[in-house]
Amino acid sequence: MKLNKIDLALMSEVVEMLELRESLSFVVDGPNVLFYNTSKHSRYESPLFDRWVQLYTLLTAYSSSVLIFIPRYFCHKFGNNRVFQEIISYPYMQIIPSQSDEDLFLLEYAMTNHAFIISNDRFKDYQHLYPVVTKRRHVPFSIIDQQGSTTFLIPILTFIRSLGKPFSERHLY
Repeated sequence: MKLNKIDLALMSEVVEMLELRESLSFVVDGPNVLFYNTSKHSRYESPLFDRWVQLYTLLTAYSSSVLIFIPRYFCHKFGNNRVFQEIISYPYMQIIPSQSDEDLFLLEYAMTNHAFIISNDRFKDYQHLYPVVTKRRHVPFSIIDQQGSTTFLIPILTFIRSLGKPFSERHLY
């Protein structure tokens, strides 16, 4: 398998973070995960909120710092949904102010906190402002939904596992 420059840069960044004995941090593009591989018609009819919880659970095996950013307008759009109300009360769910650029919040958080961004957004409008984040800490994903089961495919996690024990079994001081 041939790796592209983006994969190599991401791997290099992971190794560098772990060599510095820093914990890995992740920030998740909530809408990007929620609406991945859904039709525009079904997005708001039957949103897959449990994806956020499943992804959070998966990432906490590699990090003690995982946040999922969602825009405030989701509170108005899905405010009557019982599952949504429960999930947004979790401490890892972060609501971004209305009428603001969600990408800037994600990128700024990732830059300031040395976090990896889980998103399929390429952030093309901001690559010049956040080159390290957009080129070295951007983590693409895929989701397979089959028969009521959701599987996240995030290749960099396989690479991290190959380096040794998951975060929850490490003792980083």
